[in-house]
Parts: sequence; C-alpha cells; structure tokens
Amino acid sequence: MDVEHGDPAVHDRLPGEALTGLLGDLFGPGHELQVPGPVSQRYATRSRMVMAVRPKVDRPYLFGVHQCTHSRSWSEQEKRLFEEIGRRLDDALTSLLIFRSLRESERKLDAAQKLAHVGWWERDLVTDRVALSDEVQNIFGVGAVNLLDWSERFMNLLHPDDREKVVAAKAAAINGGPRYDLEYRVIRPDGALRVIHSQADVMRDETGRAVRQFGVLQDITERKQAEDELSDVKERFRVLAESALTGIYVTHMDRFSYVNPAFAKMFGYAVEEIVDRLGSLDLTCPEDRPVVAENMRRRLIGAVEELRYEFRGLRKDGSVFPVEVHGRRAEFGGRIGVLGTLIDNTQRKRAEEELRASEARFRTFVDHATDAFFLHDEQFRIVDANRQACESLGYRREELIGMHPGEFDVGLDEPSMARVAQRARAGEIVTFDTHHRRKDGTTFAVEIRTGTFRQGGKLFYLALARDMTERKRAEETLRAKDHALQEARVELAHVSRLTTLGELTASIAHEVSQPIGAMMASAGACARWLAADPPVMAEARAMLDHIVADGKRARDVIARIRALTKRQVPRSELLDLNRKILEVLALTEQELRRHDIVLDTRLDGTLPHVMGDRVQLQQVILNLIMNAIDAMSEVDDRPRTLTIVSARSTDGVVVEVRDCGTGFDAQAAERLFEAFYTTKSQGLGIGLSISRSIVEAHGGRLWAAANEPRGAVFRFSLPVAE
Repeated sequence: MDVEHGDPAVHDRLPGEALTGLLGDLFGPGHELQVPGPVSQRYATRSRMVMAVRPKVDRPYLFGVHQCTHSRSWSEQEKRLFEEIGRRLDDALTSLLIFRSLRESERKLDAAQKLAHVGWWERDLVTDRVALSDEVQNIFGVGAVNLLDWSERFMNLLHPDDREKVVAAKAAAINGGPRYDLEYRVIRPDGALRVIHSQADVMRDETGRAVRQFGVLQDITERKQAEDELSDVKERFRVLAESALTGIYVTHMDRFSYVNPAFAKMFGYAVEEIVDRLGSLDLTCPEDRPVVAENMRRRLIGAVEELRYEFRGLRKDGSVFPVEVHGRRAEFGGRIGVLGTLIDNTQRKRAEEELRASEARFRTFVDHATDAFFLHDEQFRIVDANRQACESLGYRREELIGMHPGEFDVGLDEPSMARVAQRARAGEIVTFDTHHRRKDGTTFAVEIRTGTFRQGGKLFYLALARDMTERKRAEETLRAKDHALQEARVELAHVSRLTTLGELTASIAHEVSQPIGAMMASAGACARWLAADPPVMAEARAMLDHIVADGKRARDVIARIRALTKRQVPRSELLDLNRKILEVLALTEQELRRHDIVLDTRLDGTLPHVMGDRVQLQQVILNLIMNAIDAMSEVDDRPRTLTIVSARSTDGVVVEVRDCGTGFDAQAAERLFEAFYTTKSQGLGIGLSISRSIVEAHGGRLWAAANEPRGAVFRFSLPVAE
C-alpha cells in the first residue's frame, strides 16, 4: 500500500471522472487495466488497486494497494474498505497539510515582522493577561517576560511625557471611544529611545462588555528620524529660499510650481500670481522667447543637464530688465521639471558700464601722468605701460609689452632685482634709484617705487618710474648754493667774532692788565723779602707762587682771545657747559660793570656733559649775553638784571639768558633769527642767525620768548653726550 503524488503513466490512461473516486477495479492479467510495465518491473506487481486522494490544501495524491505474488481479483468488501481508508486518508492529509502550511505561514509572518519591525500583542481584559509576539519583545528590548507583571513594566518603559496619553487612549478605546491608534516613545533597558506606532481593536461579548484587545505595533524610529530630517531639510530650504535675494523657481510643463518671494518681487508679482498660473515665456521679453523656449526644450529632453544663459525679463508693468538664469533638469514626484535660480543683472550691467567708464578714465589719467607706469607679471615681463613710459624710453606700447626690465634698466642686475622682488612680495613699497636706457641708447636717472598686488589669483608688480634728470640738476645747483652759504656763514661768524672782540677791547685789556699788575706787585714784594737781612724765604716763596698763578691767568685770557679770532675747524669734544658759561662771563665782566648790570647765575651743579665745539658754543653764549647787555643799556626806571640759568630738560640740557630790557614784539619772535634782521641801529642782524645755525648743527635748538613783566628770554637746548 502506498500514497504518492499522481503517476503520469496512470493519469494518462485514466478517464477524468475516475479522479473523484476509485480509479479501477483490477490491474493485471485478464483485467481491463494492466499494470504499467515500469511499475511491474520495479515492484514485481501483479495486481493493483488505486484511487485519487484530494486534500483540500494541496494537489491530488494516488493511494494504491499492490499484489506482488500473483494476480488477484478484488472483492466488493475489499473495494469498500479501500475506499473508506482513502476517504479517511484524504481528511488526514488535509489536516496535516493545513498544519504544515500554518507553520510555514507563521514562519513567514515572523520574518515579515522582523523585517518591518512589526509585532502583535493581545490583552485579555477579563484576566488582564497579556500576550506578546517575539518581535514586540525585541522592539521593547526585553527577553521572555512575566506576562502577569507586563502592564506595570510597560508603564515603566514608557517615556514619562507619554504615559498619560497612552493610559487615556487605552481607556477611551475600551469605553467605546476612538479606536486605539497613537504614537509614543519607550526607553529600552539599554537606554535607547524608540518611537512606537500602536493600533488595536477591542472585542466585546454579546452584552457589549469589552473582553479582549488585539493590536499590532511597529518600531518607526528610523522612519521618524527620516521624517524629521526631511522636515528639517524642507524648513531649511524654505527659510533659505524665502530669505534669499536670488530668485529660485521650479517648473513643470512650463508652469511655475514654486517661486520664492525674491523671484516674484523681481518681476513685480505676488507669489500666488505666478505659481500654477504663469510660465517661463510669460515672464520673457517677446524678442527673447525663442531662445528661452529652445533652452527649456533641451533641458527637458535631457540634451543638457544644466544650462546658464542670459535673457531679458518682462515685468508685470511691461518694463524689461537683464537677467541671468541657471537651471538644471530634475525629477519631482515622478515628474520631470527644471530647478533653477535667476539673478537680476541690472546692477551688474550698470557696474560693468561704470567699470568700463572708470577704466577709460583711469587709462586717460595714467596716460597723462608725468611719471611712467609699468605693470609686470610674476616673471617681471611688462603686461601694460602708460604713455609716459613709452615716451620716456622711446618705444611704442606694443614694443614694451613683453619686455623684461633688464632690457632697458642699466642699473639693476638680476640679484638686485630678486632682492627688490622679495621685499615687494613681503608687502613693502620699495624705493630705489637706477638708470634707464632709451631706444636710441641714451640713459637718464630715474627713481623707482614698486609694490605688489593680486588680481584674479595672480601676482603683479606695479612700478612707478620718475625721471630724475631735472631733480639731479637742481640738487647739484642746491649743493653749490649750500656750499657757498656755508662759507658765507663761516665768514660772517668770523666777522661777528672780530666785531664782538672790538667792542670788548677795553674789557679784555682790563682783564689782562689785572694779572700783569698783580705779577709786578708780587715781584716787588718778593725782591723786598729777599733783600731783608736775613732774607724771609717763606714770604718770598709765597710771592713767587702768586706770580705763577697770575701768569697762568693772563695766559688763559690770551688763549680765549686767540681762539675766538682764529678760523679753526669745529672740533667736537666733551664739554662742561657750566664752565663755558663762567669763562664767557669772565670776558664780559668789565661790560657788565660799565653798564651797572647785576648778574644772577643759577647753574645746575649736576648738569651732564655735552658734545660740541668749545669755541662755537662760547660764541653763542657770548652773543646772547652781549645782546642782553645792549637791550638793558637804555633802561633807567628799574634795576638792570641779567639772569643766566642752566638746567636739565626732557631731551638734554637747556641754557637760559634772561634780561629786563625793552623786549620785542611777540609776532616778530621768529624774525629775530633771520639773517640781516636787526632791532639795533648799529647792528648787522647776523648774530642770532649764526647762533641758531651753530646750535642746530649741534643737534639742539634756539628760540626766544617774552620775559614777564618786561624784557626777553633766549633759550637753547643741547643733547646730552652719550
């Protein structure tokens, strides 16, 4: 006896109606149906009885009984028994196959649940027992759970902010309210936050009481994240598009499906007046519509992915303006369209016109400049030059472009040029003198000022060349004049010293006669002490010491006179300025007495030394003192006081000569130091001018001011010796 899927050899020979029941009486010798040859050979079958078994969930099977030892005739009772067994087998196969199919369906359902993150749950509302699918447990991150305690554990897994709404939704569904359908968040034991979408239906008994709740839930965390990200992208695009100054648009079938506010404002419309109402050609100047239509066609058929071009836009009020569009082919929701940007080029066109006009003005300005301009590239080749550059070198502009400075600069070799370029690239404006050679071979002196700038990512050197021929000639003339003036000043200084000495002759004679008279008196006393009997040697020796001291004093007086009269070259030495003041005062002592002048000296004993020419500085001090004496010579209504002060200053030392004479007009203070300007009837007007020149040559300055309440004060400052 066997059960197998239908044998093709048997099926081919059986009538169609036999498939519903017994398929034949007997198979074998002497019967209508013969045992097929392959079956007989394989199983040594002599007789056979078969029937079709048709389970409800699968294809037909053959159920048969084989007699292998001998041919056989089957009785009616055997036939009925065989048919009954076949029917029982039919029912058994149906049940078996249904269970097998159910297990396969459950396996597929589990796989589908895992793939979709979907699980089921069931709650017995009478016993409060809960059943969870494996996928629900995976979603909540829990293993096998105690279903009796699940309700409390579920509440603990819920996000605190969502617990109240979950409880309310369940209660509402059970009490006949809205269907249970909501999203909530759970915090898994591992800390991960998941978003759940749960739905359930409530089953009720015949009295309407809720007895069971069955539902499905899905983990939609990834979907929510994607939705949130998409929402963020949409919001960013919306904010960007609506705040952009550039027009942004989307078209489908030549109709605008989206335009941003900047686009609408550019054409003088409201957004709602354009979207789904107007097309690209409606906003295009009629003369440019063929070009716009062709470009749109090429993008839509895929001939080009993106295209950038210019045309004239047409505003709502009929005015036209230049625009630049940049669009690309794109797919939106299964439809082909164009996404693009549009820029109003009015300002750019105006700026380009202004730039061209500015460049023309600048070219005119540069070409009319008196200096030569050269623009060099990084290899120092000339890329542009102005008219003056061409005229100064004798080349046409076309000849100069491409030339290297080494072809006409005779004073700048390659190493020098490299050093200049290095300094210029460091940001320095480099100035140097050199010589240029004209096309005819002649050379001329120039001053070069060069620096760098970048344009379009490239480095350029801009050089300004100034012809120094006239300036050099003027400098030579000026140097000759300065030399003559310097000689005149030296001569005037000499004359001034001689004039001053002439005025002080009586004082000098008095100063010299004093030590000579003292020497004669000491010599007479010494002779008397030696003639005594016995000679008084101690007194005689003292008189000889007096003679020596007075001789040195006379020598010093004569030395000062000689120094003032000789044309000596100025010598710089370390000087005690207080001592020089006292030496000059010694020379003027007789003049001070003769004019009844009271001397008030306030010399700083801590005064530092200065570097200078002793004779020249004495001349300055002497000139200021003599001027003060002259200024007070006619004063009769007040004491005649001369004050000499030396002190430290912030930048060195300062000497002050103050009188109480007639003073001078404050507005003429600076004129006092002009050559040949004088307030004296017999003066030459060169003393103060020479004095200022001497002080300035020593690095100091000389100035005058009014002395309160009357008179004048002259001050000069000198730097401290280092």
